[in-house]
Amino acid sequence: MPADPTFDDYALVRLRSVVGTDAGILLPGTIGTIVHRHDGGEAYEVEFVEPVAIVVTLRNGDLARVI
Repeated sequence: MPADPTFDDYALVRLRSVVGTDAGILLPGTIGTIVHRHDGGEAYEVEFVEPVAIVVTLRNGDLARVI
């Protein structure tokens, strides 16, 4: 199985699964922007503006590239 892709800063990504936050729920397919990369791509800070404005730390496997 190929390794999960890494994402560049400012890449558009979408969620692969539901993410619960203190501000609300982000559903699969929600689009966000990578604003910081941790440990060479092990985790990312992703900024979402809809349905709630929030920055969330997510693992690589939680994200898919927006084409």
